[in-house]
Amino acid sequence: MYQSPNENFHIESNSGIGWKYLHYSKPEGEDFDKKDIKPTLHTIAFSQGVKIMFYGFGVHCNYNYAPYGLFNSKAERNFGGSSLNIGLSGSWNF
Repeated sequence: MYQSPNENFHIESNSGIGWKYLHYSKPEGEDFDKKDIKPTLHTIAFSQGVKIMFYGFGVHCNYNYAPYGLFNSKAERNFGGSSLNIGLSGSWNF
């Protein structure tokens, strides 16, 4: 997105798309044996983030979203996963 003329400071953007897979164990018991529960869910995943670097060190922030109900009618309404990751970054290219 931006790089300073001396290349010591830059801002990067990243976007991603992928596939998420969630596997869980079906509970034990007679009540659950009768129910049609599939112990796997699949969905598409989206991510967007930004990283700010200064002399090879910086901070990053990424948001990830996975709407599991999009491809599986057995998932609860609005069931999904989302996360916000914030951290430190480093590079040996300085």
